[in-house]
Amino acid sequence: MIDMYITSGMLQSILTNSYLNHGKKRSFEDVVIELYKKKNFSTIKPRTLEKPFWTYLSDDEFLDLLNSTPIYINTLLENMSSINSSEKKEAIRLPRQHNDIYVTKQHNYMYTKMHSQDYFQIIYVFKGNCEFQFEK
Repeated sequence: MIDMYITSGMLQSILTNSYLNHGKKRSFEDVVIELYKKKNFSTIKPRTLEKPFWTYLSDDEFLDLLNSTPIYINTLLENMSSINSSEKKEAIRLPRQHNDIYVTKQHNYMYTKMHSQDYFQIIYVFKGNCEFQFEK
């Protein structure tokens, strides 16, 4: 299978449209499958800045950088029936094996089941507000 990528911005656009037009949150998997079926993906990894100058980015430039983050979708498509949904999402979205710190955009209007994870996560609300639930 050839390598296939979408961007964080592509995912967010579909999630936002689905919620605003139909009042429905969608799962990560549903959106990836929709993009795949429509052949709306790239076979070339989208380029991002190697070492962005974070302190010099405007708010809009920062959001543009996050929205251009590539998401490798092959893992989800190859393992649809073999691992549970939270593992699929984490395996695709977080390339943590090569990074001590990773910045990603939490997608608005995405349906997310309660889940556990094996890493420490800091959530920063850049604009607006959110409700975050967790257990000890």
